[in-house]
Amino acid sequence: MRRTDIDAMRVVGSVMVVTIHAAGPFVVAGSAIGATYWVALLGDELSRSAVPIFLAISGWTLLTRTIRLRERLVRLVVPLAAWTTIYVGEATIRGTRSGNWIGDALFGPGVREHLWFFYFLIPIVVVIWLVRQPQASWAYGAVAALVVVARSVAGVAQAAAFWIGYAWGIGYVGVGYPALEGRPQDPRLAWLLYAAATAALVVGVRLYGVDSWPVSYASPLVVLAAVAVMWGLRPVSRAMPLASLTLGVYLAHPLVLDVITNLTSALRPELRLALDWGVAIPASFALVWVWHRSSKLSALLG
Repeated sequence: MRRTDIDAMRVVGSVMVVTIHAAGPFVVAGSAIGATYWVALLGDELSRSAVPIFLAISGWTLLTRTIRLRERLVRLVVPLAAWTTIYVGEATIRGTRSGNWIGDALFGPGVREHLWFFYFLIPIVVVIWLVRQPQASWAYGAVAALVVVARSVAGVAQAAAFWIGYAWGIGYVGVGYPALEGRPQDPRLAWLLYAAATAALVVGVRLYGVDSWPVSYASPLVVLAAVAVMWGLRPVSRAMPLASLTLGVYLAHPLVLDVITNLTSALRPELRLALDWGVAIPASFALVWVWHRSSKLSALLG
């Protein structure tokens, strides 16, 4: 039976991802932009659990469903390749292309900041499949070794930190199954936990900075916020049509934000933030809905 609560989590997670990326520049700008900073900061911390939720859902799905590795990888790798091409093209036109873009595209973390999630998730999918299919482990182990060697030869500086970070990612995959199978009946306590964790994250950013460990994905506060959202959301049948668009929204929303940012750059910060949130979220879903009219474009672009 389809879990419509998980459909709702996918939709909420997608909204959170767009919220974070729209709020980022305003959070970095700091208190110099006045109240807009605090609004952006609150939006950012309310949405901090987005990626952990997606990882937890992936873990639950992989552990409770029959895994067809080839189909799963094609569903991830083909859109990743397509959007890598799109974003490299955009960066080339704008003159912002990274000098290491080939290494980033082949081995992670990706040519655009949000694509790292795919390099994170794909090996996790393979590892979970290997646990179920140990007879194939030698082949994938050899491929993994080749990737590590190739990545080292490529000499991209951020590679070590990126791969070391897998510990917390696998942790969220492990959290997903018990959190989604053992939810409390009353969601009120979950939402109180979410509010408390979010408030603590806001304080953490003010004390330690937006890139510090206390507010990172490895932080216990983010773990609590993610579990609270998974416990708090209930089945929503209306979320099902939007849930099918969430992969595309994740991939496409930076392009939508780029367009909106360029069009609103002369406006006051509070208006820019309002338009970034108010337009980018529905526009991202609408854009993906358009190409989902074609099954071939849906497979290509997510």
